[in-house]
Amino acid sequence: MHGPAVETSPVASFVGLGALAAAIALAPAPAAAQTAGRPDAPRPEVVRILVTDTTGRPVGTASASIVHGLQQVVAQGTTDESGQRTLSVAAIPGEYDAMVRKNGYTRADRFFTVHAGDTVALHFV
Repeated sequence: MHGPAVETSPVASFVGLGALAAAIALAPAPAAAQTAGRPDAPRPEVVRILVTDTTGRPVGTASASIVHGLQQVVAQGTTDESGQRTLSVAAIPGEYDAMVRKNGYTRADRFFTVHAGDTVALHFV
């Protein structure tokens, strides 16, 4: 297993087991993600997931889950035909684990930290 490779750009790349790789980018959530009519209400964290195979083709119907703590599943869904899924989680800042699974592929996990209103983009290969 290789450790993280730090780049000078705002995106950090990681290489995990086998051919798995992920890029995590943190950016402020768009204004539309705010709770309508309540500017003082906490904004949800948004997790955008993209799953592709090693040739760059999208992987549809992959199961994606976001876990807070050891076992609390806070969001889950299935990737579309373009390999994408956007999940929203309650504004609970802290550490999360994103998991992607599909029959015929190795399960992939990525740990990440978010703060209220963050948007996280994860690319699983």
